[in-house]
Amino acid sequence: MKQGSSSDVVMRALRAVEERDERSEAELFHPEIELHWPPSLRYRERGGWTATWDPFQGAPERRLDPRLVAANDDEVVVLWQQRGRGAHGERLEVPVLGLYRVHEHKLARGEMFYFDTVPVLQFLESAQR
Repeated sequence: MKQGSSSDVVMRALRAVEERDERSEAELFHPEIELHWPPSLRYRERGGWTATWDPFQGAPERRLDPRLVAANDDEVVVLWQQRGRGAHGERLEVPVLGLYRVHEHKLARGEMFYFDTVPVLQFLESAQR
């Protein structure tokens, strides 16, 4: 894997998430990666972030539209969009601010700050019916 700046690593990792590219994720994610989500979203109980969102994300909804906000040697802040579409036409689009840490040229930690988790929870509840 080509080694790049911390912002390059994070942006490539987010692209791998968008594309559900497991090979690239394996190359870009540190083996001991820590991911932190708002506890109210209960992603662990739901099988993880990808398992939660895969049923609601076709290719258009997987687009994160990441925007680099700030970066230094090992931390990167990115604003991205969480999207979903339910079976009955329900739609969700909410901004998320991610604080990422890069260690050994790999994504080692991510903490995601949703601006408002209420619409996310409402979407997940209504879209799963």
